[in-house]
Amino acid sequence: MFNGPFMQMREWLGFEGLCTAFIDQPDMINDMIQFHEEFIARLLEIILSKVKLYYVHISEDMAYKEKSMISPQMAREFLMTTWIGWGKIVHEAGCPIYDMDSDGYVGELIPLWIETGFHINDPVEIAAGNGIVAFRETFGEKMAYLGGVDKRVISMGGDAIRNELEQLRPVIRSRGYIPSCDHGEIGSLFS
Repeated sequence: MFNGPFMQMREWLGFEGLCTAFIDQPDMINDMIQFHEEFIARLLEIILSKVKLYYVHISEDMAYKEKSMISPQMAREFLMTTWIGWGKIVHEAGCPIYDMDSDGYVGELIPLWIETGFHINDPVEIAAGNGIVAFRETFGEKMAYLGGVDKRVISMGGDAIRNELEQLRPVIRSRGYIPSCDHGEIGSLFS
């Protein structure tokens, strides 16, 4: 598990600083992305030379309730090459799961992630307007999902949870979906 370029730059510049830098300082953004891309690529190469991984998780957290924090076009221009490069390393090492983590509404980013070679998206936050059933109808089995069970419903317990899971039944029965809290810690599922 490691930060993707967007999340890492948020750590370095803060959210507002990052967003303005995409417009005002694109060369600096590209330099920062290149540094982080090379660092993680080398780290992956070292790790994968010693162990076989079955799961690589990238944290990006690049969406709000209704939209992504940068446009899909900007994500394509600035981030996609990095995601593809890391994915190539991961796939060539035989790692079967390449996962993209982002909160917020990710529907407009999923096509990029599919094109990039990610297998899974999590946590599929329902309060942000995401929906596992709608995503499966739109994207088919090109993307798998982990999460998507509304944390607000889980807090109600009992019948509310059963009703929520009943609505998700068609996707649960299909391939490529593990129902869990839509904003929980996923690492515990794989440790």
